[in-house]
Amino acid sequence: SGTPRAGLRSDGMVFEWGLNSNPVQRTDISGVQRLAGGYLFTVAVRSDGSVWSWGYNPYGLGDGSTGARAEALPVPGLSGMTDVAAGGGFVLLLKADGSVWGWGANPSGQLGDGTQVDRPTPVQSAVTGATRLATSSAASFALKADGTVWAWGNGSTLGNGTIGGFSLTPVQVAIGVQVAPVAVRHGVAEAAEGRAVGLEDERRGALGPRAQSGG
Repeated sequence: SGTPRAGLRSDGMVFEWGLNSNPVQRTDISGVQRLAGGYLFTVAVRSDGSVWSWGYNPYGLGDGSTGARAEALPVPGLSGMTDVAAGGGFVLLLKADGSVWGWGANPSGQLGDGTQVDRPTPVQSAVTGATRLATSSAASFALKADGTVWAWGNGSTLGNGTIGGFSLTPVQVAIGVQVAPVAVRHGVAEAAEGRAVGLEDERRGALGPRAQSGG
């Protein structure tokens, strides 16, 4: 029992395990290149660009259903996807053309579609030209090809000096440095010169452009 965990092997196979249990290979999905998990659900992007989901998310698994589903099934209407990130009850997906798509919980505007309406099926975010994605529990982040970082959702995690509130549309994070095209993960961006730049602090508000020296 316990919250399930999933891992991706280099050959594209997915393994899952729970508390005090050994990893078990899923037999209903293969060829996975990206994997992300919310609290009780998992989303996979296969090498063909299709998106698959399973588990339980009361805000939806992307196919319009809100119940639990053990079987991995494709999300209709999505193709050409290259990356995925998941927050507490929502999912973000990156398409090869740089557009961002998502579904699920949206009370803080974390889907980036300009609303606070929960979406059980995918909608397109206002972000364009993205190359990487990251999420926190209720905020979203995108790294663009020009090295800028954009954020939306819970205002206390956006890295723009806001404490509280939210942003329904993407705002540029005033980091003051160019971000390397390697990763933006959990609200931390790696600057081009190797520094780790904090974008969020969910307890105390935004870190803004303050940077920490790399180890």
